[in-house]
Amino acid sequence: MNSPSEIRSVPIPPIPLEEYERWKFCGTLTRRPKNLTVFSRGKGPSILLLQELPGINRWLLWFADRLVERGFRVHIPHLFGPLERSAEKSNLLKILLFRRREFRLFDAHRPSPIVDCLSQLCDHIRTESNTSGIAVIGMSLTGSFAISLMACDSVRAAVSAQPALPARTPHALHMSPTDIQIIRDQIDKKGPILAYRFQTDSLCPPERFHSLDRDFNDPGERPRIRVSGNSVIPGEGHSVFTHHFNESENHPTQIAFEEIVNYLQRRISLEENKAVVSD
Repeated sequence: MNSPSEIRSVPIPPIPLEEYERWKFCGTLTRRPKNLTVFSRGKGPSILLLQELPGINRWLLWFADRLVERGFRVHIPHLFGPLERSAEKSNLLKILLFRRREFRLFDAHRPSPIVDCLSQLCDHIRTESNTSGIAVIGMSLTGSFAISLMACDSVRAAVSAQPALPARTPHALHMSPTDIQIIRDQIDKKGPILAYRFQTDSLCPPERFHSLDRDFNDPGERPRIRVSGNSVIPGEGHSVFTHHFNESENHPTQIAFEEIVNYLQRRISLEENKAVVSD
């Protein structure tokens, strides 16, 4: 297992952004216009794939390639940072402070305002794809966004990998009590969310999953958000599906990837997308 600080190169060079369809989406954010550049590629059911750190980096594109290869159409909105690389560590704080109106990294009990704009984007993608729903994958800084977006009528499936917000407050969630109740109701209609973290991850510590379990799951009933079993990856790491992914057969991260592919195929397959799917 690669340590969290170890620098890895992608196993296979990803398809560059220049080969993606590039388009503009105009939504609203705190009652102001918000323009997003979106990169799309692939054919099949739609997935909104959210970047985990400032920058649409090569690891994110490599992950997108694997999803496209499995029959999905991936949409990556450019939220912050450079293209085809990660932001320099020295610029991370500067970028996040510049975007503080959109990303409230330390706020507990309320989501970042950018979630509203992403919900509008989900509605747009669903309409353009002419299906009843899409999926969302959020990771690290956007991990909680995937959970929040389950409240959107257009979202039928969500994967939350190593949700890291609110920073420094692992016992709280990045959503309000009202939001949580709405999401719970939507999960009861649509089916559960999958969540993942590394066992020793300090950025997404055990308390974060305990908080999800406390606020979303009821004792003795099917979990609304799965936070145990295959959801906890043994060993060190942070980025389950990108930087710390291990391509070895039967490795827990590989098993997790196959699991989300099967989950997404059931939830948003073109054949099933005309009716609500239940497990």
